[in-house]
Amino acid sequence: MAAAGLQPRDIVNCAYVVRAYSLLRMQGGRMKHVSARLGFADPQTLSDLVREWTGVTPRLVCDSLRQEEFVGIMVTKLLRSTAAAEGLVLAH
Repeated sequence: MAAAGLQPRDIVNCAYVVRAYSLLRMQGGRMKHVSARLGFADPQTLSDLVREWTGVTPRLVCDSLRQEEFVGIMVTKLLRSTAAAEGLVLAH
């Protein structure tokens, strides 16, 4: 991870958001159940993490983002995290 410029916390957070997206898209997925399944004591913490990584609420992520769009957002966030750690500025 260090060679790629990725911070362990970014990988862990990305994994949580990806897993939450997957679980929420399942029929009947609820933030309360998903957050408990992922080990979060408070659903708001996971909701905030999803919002931080995607820019929208978990419900909007699941209702409006196709899988390809979601993956693109995750990759972009990881690239920006890597660039920030290296002191680079990425163009929008």
